[in-house]
Amino acid sequence: MHNTHPVSPGIGWDTDLETYLHQSTNNRWFPQVRSGWFYLNGQEDYLYAKEGYENITVAYGLSNINLSTNPDLRLASRQAPIILDGEDLRYTRLTSNLTAFISVTPTASGTNLLFINVPGELVSITNSSGVDLFSAPSTGHLSERNYYYWDSSARIAWISRDTTDSLRLETLYITYLKDIPSLLQEEVLLVDSDGKIRTMFDRIAMWNGYPIIYVPGIGSISASGIDKNVITPSIPLAEGTRVAAKYYIDGSFGIFDDVTSVNNYVINTFRLKTDTAVFRWEQAQYYSPFDTGVFDSSDL
Repeated sequence: MHNTHPVSPGIGWDTDLETYLHQSTNNRWFPQVRSGWFYLNGQEDYLYAKEGYENITVAYGLSNINLSTNPDLRLASRQAPIILDGEDLRYTRLTSNLTAFISVTPTASGTNLLFINVPGELVSITNSSGVDLFSAPSTGHLSERNYYYWDSSARIAWISRDTTDSLRLETLYITYLKDIPSLLQEEVLLVDSDGKIRTMFDRIAMWNGYPIIYVPGIGSISASGIDKNVITPSIPLAEGTRVAAKYYIDGSFGIFDDVTSVNNYVINTFRLKTDTAVFRWEQAQYYSPFDTGVFDSSDL
């Protein structure tokens, strides 16, 4: 039976890495350290119980990574963070399912009802003035033109327009969650007082036509400049205008299910240079109803 003796309250800050000494049966001592995040010399890092790693080359632009060691990244993701360190930055792990302000034309069904097929889970319907329609509980509540009914099982949105309405087939804009996520980030934002757009993430990349700005009633416009997380639209936009910004982040990666193969995944990276990087993950598989999160060599 091991005797446990706390040695230190932590390394870096508070108890982020709690350390113990254990005495074995032959009176030899060995350390036991909790896995987890820690700070040392102003730098954040993660101590794995049993680190798996692979040196990889990240190609310029958007690319796929194939790991020769073929780890089970689904299991690893549940146990600890997966980290990708480049030459001069730590990559940001991202996914996005949002697709915003896609223009559609409703289809008539022979009555006052019109429908819109949505290739995902509907979030909102917006008119050309940038105003969202209200959700109704059924098609029987569509007496006004600023309401819609969403049939999630059929993925159809219903609206009502009189057959004599001159705007019966007006262009609308749908925002929805797509089934397959990607590394392309999308946000619905408001234009600031200086006419610029500020996104959640910085390191926005000017690449292959991105970032793209979608504006209800106008369509897609390009960016004339970027600075970290600030996008300057190519045309003037009024303060408070709702827009959707679509962009890639320099130094980002994502792990996605491979829809063409069962129990497989795809690793996507985006970088504005060829980079030498290290991919790191947790290899230890420690399952116990009495698990305290403490790992040592006897657990592996």
